[in-house]
Amino acid sequence: MNANGRMNGNGQMNANGRMNGNGQMNANGRMNPGGYMNANVQMNQKAGMDPVLKVLLTYLAVSIFCFIFQLVYNHYGHEVTSFFMSWLWLWPAAGCFWYLALYILALPLRRVSRNAVGAGIATFTVGSLLEGIFEIAGTSSPYTGGFFVVGAAMTAAGIFAYVIESMKARNREARGMSGRA
Repeated sequence: MNANGRMNGNGQMNANGRMNGNGQMNANGRMNPGGYMNANVQMNQKAGMDPVLKVLLTYLAVSIFCFIFQLVYNHYGHEVTSFFMSWLWLWPAAGCFWYLALYILALPLRRVSRNAVGAGIATFTVGSLLEGIFEIAGTSSPYTGGFFVVGAAMTAAGIFAYVIESMKARNREARGMSGRA
């Protein structure tokens, strides 16, 4: 304890009531030597891995999983196949191509559009999976068509949101640069 009755040392309070030493976490959950929150650190960025590349690799892994899943399902389907099941892996591959384009063009990842496009692709994938299961089982459902309508709407909304968010960011940058000149 110091003269004011407060604790000092690593991770303890100083006279100002702030943590001293390695006492507070920054936005990444790491200890901050200054004892203050570091608000300029991005939340989801791991050590040097580009967030677009991370999402791209996730879609690639899901696409590979869907490809293997359809092979196994068709193998045990008593030689009954389904177009929707055979091409199930193409939906996550389409997401992979979207993020590959963003990565190649060095465009930033936008949260709202990422979530909407991801939800749309997931909806397409689940709809294709269910339609394939129903076809192999020899039945059908009137509700599987809704998956494709909703998936298309969500994917289109995500792409539209990406364009809008990019235009807003570009306008903010343009206003910031013109104000400094």
